[in-house]
Amino acid sequence: MKLVVSSGSAHTQIQQNQMYQGQYLDRETRLHYNTFRYYDPDIGRFTQLDPIGLIGGYSLYQYVPNSLNLLDSLGLSCSYNSKSNR
Repeated sequence: MKLVVSSGSAHTQIQQNQMYQGQYLDRETRLHYNTFRYYDPDIGRFTQLDPIGLIGGYSLYQYVPNSLNLLDSLGLSCSYNSKSNR
């Protein structure tokens, strides 16, 4: 994420590596780090198998089945987004 700060006629760009809900952007690989595994936003899934196996769900590479209402901040299993209208 880039933030442009204007001060008179000068512009400054600030680079931010923190992404949505705790993800960290690895600028070299362009992947989002989620504590236990990497997420690839271009393909919409994790790049490694779920480290807790089938306990986290049947799809071992899936982020969450419903990204509007669910989160997976650690990369292990999904939980409800407290700001969503279940």
